Amino acid sequence: FSVAHGVYSPGGDPATLIVVDFSFTGSKSHQSRFRTATIEVKFALDDQEVGSDSEPEVMKIAPHGTFFLTPSEQTEETKVSATASINGGGGPVSLGIGSGWERTTTTVREERATLSGIPWIDGREDGSYNTARWKLNENKIDQRGIPSFLRTAILVMPHSPQKFRAFVTIKTDINMIHGLQQRIRRLMGGRIVDPVYFDEEGKRKQFGPELDGVDTQDLRSCDLDLIRVVRNGKAISS
Repeated sequence: FSVAHGVYSPGGDPATLIVVDFSFTGSKSHQSRFRTATIEVKFALDDQEVGSDSEPEVMKIAPHGTFFLTPSEQTEETKVSATASINGGGGPVSLGIGSGWERTTTTVREERATLSGIPWIDGREDGSYNTARWKLNENKIDQRGIPSFLRTAILVMPHSPQKFRAFVTIKTDINMIHGLQQRIRRLMGGRIVDPVYFDEEGKRKQFGPELDGVDTQDLRSCDLDLIRVVRNGKAISS
């Protein structure tokens, strides 16, 4: 959606703010809905592998943390019955333990659609973050799919004047028919997404619309949450 190049702090190192929109068009149909989606944006220098030395560092992401949509409740009842036992003879009928009683246990189950976002390390065991990761899960009671639109923001510090690139991968969980279609597309090469290259320092250009409230000479101060938008007819809250 937009790329803003600048510096991390006044007079500091170069940094880049990247805003990426994701649309899950199948979410609007119950039969072809996306039940889950995992998004990863990984960064690497020029043609080096992800996890190499001196690669771009993910400084901030949004949404960051765990968010929930309005919950749904489902009441479940469990009944345990016992057969009647009647004592014979002239005495009274006896109903005790193990006879003629029914016990009902009521449980209220609450489910929510969730969105989780965290910076991540990929390709090595420790060091600075080089990946942004988001996971969306549908409400298992409503079964209406994940939100149909997600806007994300990533603040990256390249740490090098070289070109750097971003790899975008999306893993989804959908119904059986569409899952088969997705597997066929992967076999035919239809799921391959080329990395996005960002030019070397001094040649990097702004892309997309200018972002309100973003000072390219102090990207660290930008409130990425003001850029975030999650849309499916309901507001997301933390």
